Amino acid sequence: MASESDLRALDGRAYPPDHAHETPARLILDGDAVRLEDAAGTVLRTAPRTGIVLEPALGRTERTIRLPDGTLFLTRDPGLAHAFDDDGGLLHLLESLRGPRLLAVALGTLVATAVLLRVAVPVLVTLAVWLTPPALVRQLDAGSLQAIDALMMDDTRLPADDRAWVSALFDDLRAAAPPPPRGARDVLLFRDMGGTPNAFALPGGTVVVTDGLVDALRDDPDALAGVIAHELAHVRERHGLHGLYRALGIYAMLSLLVGDPGPVLDSLLLEGNTLLQLAGTRAAERDADAGAVPILRAAGYDPDGLARFLDDIADRYGDGGGWWSTHPASSERARDLRDAIRR
Repeated sequence: MASESDLRALDGRAYPPDHAHETPARLILDGDAVRLEDAAGTVLRTAPRTGIVLEPALGRTERTIRLPDGTLFLTRDPGLAHAFDDDGGLLHLLESLRGPRLLAVALGTLVATAVLLRVAVPVLVTLAVWLTPPALVRQLDAGSLQAIDALMMDDTRLPADDRAWVSALFDDLRAAAPPPPRGARDVLLFRDMGGTPNAFALPGGTVVVTDGLVDALRDDPDALAGVIAHELAHVRERHGLHGLYRALGIYAMLSLLVGDPGPVLDSLLLEGNTLLQLAGTRAAERDADAGAVPILRAAGYDPDGLARFLDDIADRYGDGGGWWSTHPASSERARDLRDAIRR
């Protein structure tokens, strides 16, 4: 008979292979054996301790213990680590290291992370974008627009004549652009953003133009066409979906590398992930600028209108850019765009 010190009980929930629902249960370690009991103390399963499998930790999710017959036991019981002499994952291992070994592990982790971010994430993101069903893309647009409307947008106040003029311009551009990708549909919406000039594209092809942008570029249709063509290029290149999956992929990968990050490290990962996204977003803006050029030419608009708009932004609001900006400097974009036009 096992001594009292050999008995260890973990509270959790069980999923026997012959039941469709979870069962509140506790797993009792009794020397070299384990037994699974329900809340009433009825023994559901018994097994030798050597026959059970403790699955690795994944972030802050519950730990899974697998019994030989396929029963799963999930627990957050803090006594699990002591009961199984579990090292707690990578973080615990790093805490136990000192001196040169710790430095070697840290450098190895950095190198492995860099390789994964450079190689694995882009491949997985491209695959995820290709596999995304059209219905999900449209749902992303609907959900994003609902959130944006609730937080920062109001109904348009543009006169009907202005909306008809911009809609005709939009139709010219989308007819000249390549077909939208699978699941995307070119849709133009007008919103008021307190007079702020802005335009943006959602992953499913919805292009939002603010009243402030129309008012600012009313006398320069080439510039307005340039901004809209830029957004249509974003849709064609699927930059929205790429950015979404890249953010999710990098965060998930870093979480797996460090095990359970805890709230402080969790915040650092999120902030670091935001910084990692900036280079990709800047590249997307440059690609969209270049992609707007053939659309504008095919629709009969002067591509230099977009460059003039970027120059005007630099003059009015400063050059932008910098480490924290998601867009390259406006003057830099205008220069690159004129280079693309000359080519």
